[in-house]
Amino acid sequence: MINDILTLIYMMSILGISIVVNTVLGTVIAKRNLKFDKKKLKSGLIKSVVVCVSVIAFCLTLELLPYILSRVEIKLPEEVITTIELLTIFLTAYVKYAKDIFEKIKLLLNQKESE
Repeated sequence: MINDILTLIYMMSILGISIVVNTVLGTVIAKRNLKFDKKKLKSGLIKSVVVCVSVIAFCLTLELLPYILSRVEIKLPEEVITTIELLTIFLTAYVKYAKDIFEKIKLLLNQKESE
């Protein structure tokens, strides 16, 4: 279980970095367009915290699931739980935030060409 929690921490750090990069790029784009809005930044940061806490809570409940099910004599392989955790973090970090980051980088590169 400790090894799974360490893996979870490593994966969540990747999610956290993706969220920070996404927020910073959004701020840079907003400044370039001279439409910086503190409310949007605050809203983005709050959304980021909610996403991270939700993913962490979901993964922790998955870690506890085999122990709860063992009380009623149902055995789940650890690989199933680890796979579900990794897929959850992967879908959140890589698909959602990596896509946003890519779009923002593309937007910044297009802005540089037009200047």
